[in-house]
Amino acid sequence: MSSFKSKWSFVIPLSFWLQSYFQNLTKEVMKQEMEIATRLVARKEEYERMLENVRMLEDVKEKLEKDETSEMAEASFWDHWGVTSI
Repeated sequence: MSSFKSKWSFVIPLSFWLQSYFQNLTKEVMKQEMEIATRLVARKEEYERMLENVRMLEDVKEKLEKDETSEMAEASFWDHWGVTSI
């Protein structure tokens, strides 16, 4: 019986060590997942801000094009009637 105990005496400490090792490994993986998720959320928010800026610029561009078209039409109208300054 004593030879059986001596042969298997390492199992309990080994099992505790393995359990601790995998718990630490799991904690590290979870920590890295949180860091990655945080970076992804920050990147998503940055892209959303950039997209909003692009939309605002497109609106400004449309407004400027509309203003330019109406100014050109107005100028063409006055040119047609020979008016050089208003």
